[in-house]
Amino acid sequence: AVVRDIVLLPIGGMSRLERLPSRPEDEFAMAAAGPIASMVLGVGAGVVAGAVGLALLPIDLATGPLLARLCWVNLLLAAFNLLPAFPLDGGRLLRAALARHHGEAVATGRAARVGRAVAVVMIAAGFFVDVWLLLIGMFVIMLLVMIRPQRKQQKELEKFRNELKKGDKVVTVGGIYGVVEEIKEKSVLIKVDGEVKLRVDKNSLVRDYTQDAAQQQ
Repeated sequence: AVVRDIVLLPIGGMSRLERLPSRPEDEFAMAAAGPIASMVLGVGAGVVAGAVGLALLPIDLATGPLLARLCWVNLLLAAFNLLPAFPLDGGRLLRAALARHHGEAVATGRAARVGRAVAVVMIAAGFFVDVWLLLIGMFVIMLLVMIRPQRKQQKELEKFRNELKKGDKVVTVGGIYGVVEEIKEKSVLIKVDGEVKLRVDKNSLVRDYTQDAAQQQ
């Protein structure tokens, strides 16, 4: 997957991809990397703090020892990102798990609905418990709005893959252009340069828009 850009906000950030990884397992690994890194940093800071005799409790993120604050900030960040609120990492983990059985578009829709539900609950709780819950819920809603174009593009891409037929011109995510020769449930045989035949994962194919443009001209 190619990262188009990274959006940084006061309480978090989000990477926007050119396209999803071709396999749900790859997206699962990518989504898990952030929370795992935060947990490793948090636990590491906690171990070092304990080794030098610094107290981790009570939790004080404002004036506590630097190592203790580093420990708790990273652990809290990992917990926040593991919330099943798409498009946070936890929501992407949920989508990757669903995509193994239901396809990318259906998995994204369900993960987004769970994300909205979690955000609404957090916003409501924020009025009675803590303003940070309100802010985090609004943050999730804002991210869901930002990825709407990506979700629409994803539905169109999945429709294209489901309707593939022999003779269609395609291109792989690795930039290999070819013509569809044979279609199976999860793989496609394409002919490259009119001679070489290559079997690729169906989820790695996108439409060859250069051919569409040439036909329009």
